[in-house]
Amino acid sequence: MKRTPEQHAAITTSGVDLCVDAGAGSGKTSVLVERILHLLEQGKARLGEIAAITFTDKAAAEMRARVRRECARRAAEAADSERKGFWRGLETEAENARIGTIHAFCMGLLRENALQLGRDPDFSILADAEGHLLREEAVEQSLHGLLDQGDSDAMALCAEHRAPEVARMLGTLLSQRSVAEPLLAELGTKDAEALRASWETLVAQEAAAELEAFQRDGLPADWIQRLEAAGGICVKPGDLRETLRRELLHVARRIAEATAPDEAFAAFAEMDGLNAKGGSVKAWDNRKDAFETARDVLKEMREAAKRHVPAEPDPAIEQRAAELTLSLSRVYAQTLETFRARKTRLAAA
Repeated sequence: MKRTPEQHAAITTSGVDLCVDAGAGSGKTSVLVERILHLLEQGKARLGEIAAITFTDKAAAEMRARVRRECARRAAEAADSERKGFWRGLETEAENARIGTIHAFCMGLLRENALQLGRDPDFSILADAEGHLLREEAVEQSLHGLLDQGDSDAMALCAEHRAPEVARMLGTLLSQRSVAEPLLAELGTKDAEALRASWETLVAQEAAAELEAFQRDGLPADWIQRLEAAGGICVKPGDLRETLRRELLHVARRIAEATAPDEAFAAFAEMDGLNAKGGSVKAWDNRKDAFETARDVLKEMREAAKRHVPAEPDPAIEQRAAELTLSLSRVYAQTLETFRARKTRLAAA
């Protein structure tokens, strides 16, 4: 089969990380099969050292069959007995090649290393429905047990959110534990004050990044350009719309030049008492476009303030949220322990 230069590069390139982006029907599977065979033929890998991950079992079976067929074809066409034996051997090995879904690949690794991991080699993989039921049972057992014991963390959570909502949260954390556990593990080293302080730091960092992106986007510069372009048209310096234009120009410049979020937020706050009422279009030489510039910019600046200026946090609410977050992490730790114990009894992964 004739290959495009890009396909040839995908097959033969080695020694670097490689990402191939291709659409449906473009020959991804055949190229991947050729790449596997190229690595084997060049002696750059053994079949047992290659892992090919597919989305479905059907796709894995098709790829394995293609590898086997291609090895058989090359064995039949081999010019000498050594090459014929090489491809025949690979044809036989292909049935056990690591070609499959990510779940199958991981299960294979776990089975191979089960004893070192302290697991039963005969463990089973829970079906989705079984896993859901096991999580529900672990949540119910843990949460009800803690409430019966008068656990302060469980009591505080249920007083704030009611038991069914707490159970839902725990179930969600269990179902996404690969994401939740690293985050919750960090909480074990913090008290409520430290957690609240870390939130404040994150909010400040996010606000600074948001301000930088907002300024880079050019909207403040656009406000300045439009307000300056409307300058000198009004013949009455005391006209209310001209006064608004000058005040908005001052605010827009402060926002554009702000080097810290608080500076920009303070500038936005100067708009609180401003409005576009009053003024006479006649004072603007009947230039309605210029006359309405300040009104339009004021509307845009207020919309931007809604998007970018955060509400002032309530220290009491933030403190309570930190305390409840830590309570949730401790109750979750107990729930996870129960969940794992139930899985071990079932010898399930």
